[in-house]
Amino acid sequence: MKLLINNYEAELKALAMEAVEIRVLIAFLTEAGLTWLPKKKYPISRFIVGLGLRITSAEGLKTLQRGGAKVRVFHDPDPKRLFHPKVAYVKTAKSEHLIVGSNNLTFAGISSNYEVSTLSQRNAQNDGAFSDFLAHFNDLSSHDYCYPVNAKFYRKYAESKIQSQLFAKIPQLSLGPRLRSEKRKPSIDLAKLATFGDFLRWIAREFPHLKRHQGDKIADHPLKRFNEKKLLPRFAEIVEKASGGRLEGWSSLNQRGNWRIIPLIQALDEQREPWENASHCGRAALQVHFSTPDYFKVWFSLVLQYSIDISSKDGQMPQPVRQRYDRMLKYLKDNKVDAAKGLACFKDWNFPKYKLSAWSQPLLSYEYDIESLPPDERLCINLKSLATELIDAP
Repeated sequence: MKLLINNYEAELKALAMEAVEIRVLIAFLTEAGLTWLPKKKYPISRFIVGLGLRITSAEGLKTLQRGGAKVRVFHDPDPKRLFHPKVAYVKTAKSEHLIVGSNNLTFAGISSNYEVSTLSQRNAQNDGAFSDFLAHFNDLSSHDYCYPVNAKFYRKYAESKIQSQLFAKIPQLSLGPRLRSEKRKPSIDLAKLATFGDFLRWIAREFPHLKRHQGDKIADHPLKRFNEKKLLPRFAEIVEKASGGRLEGWSSLNQRGNWRIIPLIQALDEQREPWENASHCGRAALQVHFSTPDYFKVWFSLVLQYSIDISSKDGQMPQPVRQRYDRMLKYLKDNKVDAAKGLACFKDWNFPKYKLSAWSQPLLSYEYDIESLPPDERLCINLKSLATELIDAP
């Protein structure tokens, strides 16, 4: 048995990459909580999802269905009974695994909340538990309160106002001291945000004013919620189309319940460029990053990410990383893409626990003034050109 505290998403994603069958019982699910599941694994996945408190999002269910997953929802009409399991079963060609714990499949549930789960591999001692889970899953699938979702369900489910009412009431509840980061109200009308460029401008205007210190919690901040519900799905969609499904887009403004020092907006090919590469030869990625501390400019860049000792202040690349960077830069020398080459490196974040810091060295970059971003069509074209070079990078 293995305890999962800060590595739930990474462990689940690693298993899902090798899966031949996936079954999930989950209380709450949103589209931002599905980043661990590769698109190609949707058709081998079966989900039973709870509807309690209306936290599960219709878009999350639709995302699974569009990808070919079999999705059923469970709703007990008795308000005193809540469908509340959090279990993932993953079968690979060599073994079977169960992850059981407190993590819901929401953005916070897999990334920033304080959660604990256990990961077990099937063996002679726990064989009965695996058999019991599979039997229980099948029993729930045929339960009177468990049913597949269809167009009629989505029309009815979308009418619920419970979640918005809950958000409205949260500031009134006596749950502890008010958060410092909530004192600043957004200066932009959220209803008017429509394009990818709008989202980037909003982050650039709001993020510098947040009190980004250890202990500043952000669980219900409008910026975080809008990032998860609007920016992340939009960016992921753009990146997926630009790369032909090879890259996965990420957008995170927080880490373990605290605001990041800078936003993390990036796209990765985890199979070809795993994080492990960062410590020896670097890993190629696509990043959206801002000038700090003013946020007047934003860059779309193909970068080489690498990790070094946290005591290093200048971000000097280790020799193997430098060799790969030079090789990639030589490959891009005759590139016809109208983008800047070889800008200065910048720090992404620190890992105090491991005494490491992560840095990025840009190879190709599109630079924009935040207040004069081109239309989404042009941004998508430029993202596609960077995605193409990332996929082909040596």
